[in-house]
Amino acid sequence: MALIQKITLESGMTIEQAYIRVQGVNGNKDLASVSLEIYVSQPLCEEGKAPAGYRSYNFTPDDSEDALRWDKQAYEYLKALPEFSESVDA
Repeated sequence: MALIQKITLESGMTIEQAYIRVQGVNGNKDLASVSLEIYVSQPLCEEGKAPAGYRSYNFTPDDSEDALRWDKQAYEYLKALPEFSESVDA
């Protein structure tokens, strides 16, 4: 799973159809950190090119028995943030 949307990197560069994927989720039941890789496009990611940028966020995971895996929770968390509100699932 990944997200696609227009994004402006810290450098000021804007990527119209950025491919944003979770690189990893670490933490415990109280706080999880999600690391993102931002690529210029999905094909460049699939070719093994280097990410154009990175970001990280923290969220409180749901650890109930019927909860989604943390990586899936991370995507749901990201899509609820204003900066990813226009993203679409890749």
